[in-house]
Amino acid sequence: MDLVADTNIVVAAIVRKGPTRYLLFNGTMRTFTPDFFFSELEEHEAEFAGKSRLPYEQYRHSVRLVLNQIEWIPHEIYSKFKVEAKAITPDPDDWPFFALALQKKCALWSNDRRLKNQQHVPVYSTKEILEMLP
Repeated sequence: MDLVADTNIVVAAIVRKGPTRYLLFNGTMRTFTPDFFFSELEEHEAEFAGKSRLPYEQYRHSVRLVLNQIEWIPHEIYSKFKVEAKAITPDPDDWPFFALALQKKCALWSNDRRLKNQQHVPVYSTKEILEMLP
């Protein structure tokens, strides 16, 4: 299964062990995210590191492990879907995730229920993905 992971999914996998991290590492899916996530991760590093409650070096190690499980897609690849993505996304800040999902012809992995308020891109929560696994 191919999925585009939004920021909260990737951060959840970084800051704590649990079902999100399990899904990223179990090998049953390919996960993508837009390249702009790198700047979000850097911009909010102190906040995310604090949420992890890990010593800083362990937090950085967790970041490296999780980022190795995700394929980062350059803006040039998904930007041609920007207009369509902006038209369908319930949250204008999330257009890159929708654009990438449209480009990859796959679902979006997000626990944000608002993102389901459209009919163009399937959006699955972590719980829903776990229920789909054999």
